[in-house]
Formats: sequence, structure tokens, C-alpha cells
Amino acid sequence: MNIGNRVRMLHSVEEGIITKFLSGDRIEVEIEDGFQIPVRRNEIAVVSVEENNRFGKNEVPQNDSKNNTTKTNATVSQKGIYVAFVALNQDKYAIHLINNTDLDLPFVIGEESDNFLQGLATNVLKSRQSLKFKEVNLSDFEKWGVFVFQFLYFSYNRTNFKMPFVKKLRFRSSSFFKAKGQVPILLKEGYIFQLDKDEAEDATQTTEKMIEINPEKLREEMLTPKVNTVLPLSQIIKRPAKEIDLHIEKLTSNFNNMNNGEMLALQLEIFDKNLENAIATAMDEIIFIHGVGNGVLKQEIHRKLSQNKEIKFFQDAKKEKFGYGATLVALK
Repeated sequence: MNIGNRVRMLHSVEEGIITKFLSGDRIEVEIEDGFQIPVRRNEIAVVSVEENNRFGKNEVPQNDSKNNTTKTNATVSQKGIYVAFVALNQDKYAIHLINNTDLDLPFVIGEESDNFLQGLATNVLKSRQSLKFKEVNLSDFEKWGVFVFQFLYFSYNRTNFKMPFVKKLRFRSSSFFKAKGQVPILLKEGYIFQLDKDEAEDATQTTEKMIEINPEKLREEMLTPKVNTVLPLSQIIKRPAKEIDLHIEKLTSNFNNMNNGEMLALQLEIFDKNLENAIATAMDEIIFIHGVGNGVLKQEIHRKLSQNKEIKFFQDAKKEKFGYGATLVALK
């Protein structure tokens, strides 16, 4: 049994999807109405692939020579893989993998944190189906790791060859809360992200989302009362301190095992996160203490600031306090 397997209750007519392994011999199963119920392993049976193919909603041709020669010229949709966050309550969201293509997707999903990968789910996601693989709390947004998705592509019909696909996704507050819409297949409202965009398109869109964040719009949304909505951004995004010290020894105790490139990457990551949160929480200004050193960190920070439309201006902070080792950033 794996997470994502469809199972049938042996003592009732209900079916559902395995969503979690609990302690002992219990398993959490999500039934048709969306409820998650704990059951014992010996009280359920996995619905076989053959049974799903024969009696399920999405019939798949059997692997024989006759079926392999049918529909050889059919147009096949090969793009449309999404990850979506659908609200369970004000704070908790279910993460769904969506296959809105005409191909079956053998997949592996993991979460990367502190250079380790924790497996979350593995299975085959049929064409035009979805799978819930994890639940998260928005209040823990800043603690989420990097989600790693790995896919193969399969069809009994004749299609163009596609290389295996790997996508890493780190969610940022400046873009996550702008991605709301109707989730394909599920037809519910949620936060949606397409995994199989062209790399150039995806990189451009990510950059635009980070730069074009509108603090006035966010402030208006935060102050406008809503019914049955998620927690306001001010309760989800942590307002940073007015002074952020980027000296590597302030960021990690493991800096002796890091090379210069790794140190710089960590310092810029902390800079990006605090700048985004400062913009999202409508701060007037923020100071980044980068030190003097060889000037590389200061140069990279100033380059990023010069490209951000939400920056009013930036300059050296008070020299009597910081010398030339800090930058004051004024926000619009």
C-alpha cells in the first residue's frame, strides 16, 4: 500500500484514497465527501489497476498490438501538470497534484530541507486525475522546504517522446498569494502553480511576480474584512526586524563547512526573504548589514535593489554607526 492508492472498505461500500500512514496498523483514508477517517490495514483492500481500468472513470487501453495501433494520429495534450493548495479551514490547506494531460504520470514527490530529501508520495497519476499528497498550515509558511517533483510520461497510444521531468519549487510570499484561481479537475478555488511551463516563461513570470508586487493592494486586502477567508497576510507573513544582519556567523553555525559560493547564496536568500516580507507588510524602510569585506555581497544586494520597482531609493546607512558596511532601503 502507498499514499495515493485507491482502497475499498471491506465492511462497507465506501472507497477512498490513502492520504497518510498513522501509528500502529492504522491508515488515514479520504473518502468521497472529503472526510479523512482512520482505518486498520486489515479493514481495507487496494482497488487493483486492472479493476480501475475496466470499471473506473478513465478507461486505459490494454497493452496489446491491436490497441497500440489505434488512435496513432490522435492529438495528445502533453502539458498541464499543476500543484494546487485547496483550503480545508482558515489555516490548513491540502496540496493536490493535478494531471490535466492525456498522459499517465509515474511520479515521485519529496520535500528538500537542510540538504536532505523527505519522500512524500510516489504512484502513477492517471490522465485527468488529481491526488492529495500532503496537508500544510499557512501559519508555517516560512518553514516550508523546497518541494521536488519527478515525472515520467506514459501512454498506450503513439506519442512524441518526452524526457523525464524534474521540477523544484520554493514558494515565496510575494508570489504565492497572487496565484489564486479555479483548480483544474477539482473545480475548486485554490492557489495554483503549473509545473510544466517552459523554463524561459517560468523564469520570466517568477521574476515579474517578485518585482511587481503592489504593497498598496496587499495593504487594502489585509484591511478589507472577508467572510470564510484565509488568515490575513499580516498573520501569515512575519514582519522582519528593522535591521537585518547578513554576516554569515549570524545566519548559521555551520559556516566553517561552507565555501564562499554557498555563504553568498545563503546571505542572498535571507536578503531576498526579508526584503519581500518588508514589502508585503508595508514597511517604510529596512537596513541590511552586509559588512565591507571584498564587496561582493554589497554589490549583489545593490544590483537586486536597482532592479526592484518597489524600492524608492537605497543608500549607505549611517556611517557613524555602520561605516560603509550597511545599506538603508526605502520602500514605496
